[in-house]
Amino acid sequence: MKVALIGHFGVGKDTASEYLKEKHNFEVVSIYQPLRKLALEIFGTQKRQELNKLGFALSSAFGNDIFIWWCSKQITQNKHYVIKDARFKNEIEWLSSVCDALIYLHAKPEVVFERIKIRGREGDPKTLEELKTLWEEEGEIESAKHLANFVLDNNGEKQKLFCELDKILERFEK
Repeated sequence: MKVALIGHFGVGKDTASEYLKEKHNFEVVSIYQPLRKLALEIFGTQKRQELNKLGFALSSAFGNDIFIWWCSKQITQNKHYVIKDARFKNEIEWLSSVCDALIYLHAKPEVVFERIKIRGREGDPKTLEELKTLWEEEGEIESAKHLANFVLDNNGEKQKLFCELDKILERFEK
């Protein structure tokens, strides 16, 4: 089974991915893992600004499907995968064609901002306005929401999210 998680920065894609990995033995695949690795080698950091610059340069040089190509090479037919981090419509369209479940995660910006303050990850927005601006600049996620066959509201506790994920998986076990 293949599950894709899409949604804005900070809405819980990593949390959902880790849950599917730990509870259901899914392998986590990030579309942008090679970009993160390369940014760390070149810039010594994985800050969003450097990732965006490098991603744009790679897409310009090799085409907009460069990260789709990489991701497709990581997936085999014999495993369960959860794929995260798609940002652009072409990536989300590809995921909708290869995944059993395309899940759009949503949370209010105020809820997300409180969560990211707690996690304290390098490069996270420092203000609510900065978060909202980041969401506006963040690819084509909102315009591709209609491609998802499941939409989950992640404004509550983790357990609620996990329960909703379990319900989705149960639908495919039948």
